[in-house]
Amino acid sequence: MARAPAIPGAVAAVLATYPKRIRARLLEVRELIFATAAASDVVGELTETLRWGEPAYLTAASKSGTTIRLGWKESDPTRCAIYVNCRTTLVDAFRSWFPGELSFGGNRAILLDEAEAIPTEVLTVCINAALTYHHSGRPPARARRRIPAASRARGSSGGGERGGTHRLLEGRDERTGAPRPGAPSIWRIVHLVSSNGGGRGSVPFIGRKRAT
Repeated sequence: MARAPAIPGAVAAVLATYPKRIRARLLEVRELIFATAAASDVVGELTETLRWGEPAYLTAASKSGTTIRLGWKESDPTRCAIYVNCRTTLVDAFRSWFPGELSFGGNRAILLDEAEAIPTEVLTVCINAALTYHHSGRPPARARRRIPAASRARGSSGGGERGGTHRLLEGRDERTGAPRPGAPSIWRIVHLVSSNGGGRGSVPFIGRKRAT
């Protein structure tokens, strides 16, 4: 996983005001945001700044996505939030993609409990969809799974389909996760097959206009 850059002073100052366990969770999410951006060939360099007094991550260079913001409220002291623009369809899509796997705040936030490990694989999908929202277009409303190949190739744990390791079989190298020459666009359907005999599901790969 690519290492995130040093935290800007203004952002670090805000994070320092959060409770220790909340800060630890948000720093994990921050690492995941930068790693997801680095794995994409459309997102480019992220701008890390403050929006509404909270850490925010913008695709200012490529304009490929919508802003992701991280926050915590004293009124909900044991949970932190990953915010996206409430005018997007992202949270509705996340609810459809991962029913029962994530908690949400209205139509703009994923909520994470300070005491629980972050669902890395699931969050990678959600972060990738946000960072490529304007490039890829509105995400489809319903699907069984959408797991970016970068996440699968890293062997990320937590969140995704339970009970087995999965392999991308179509359009990507099974060992490295790298796209094969001539692989079609992001809405191509691939298949995930569980190593313990689990079911097969259609999984569009989000975040690359064309795998090359």
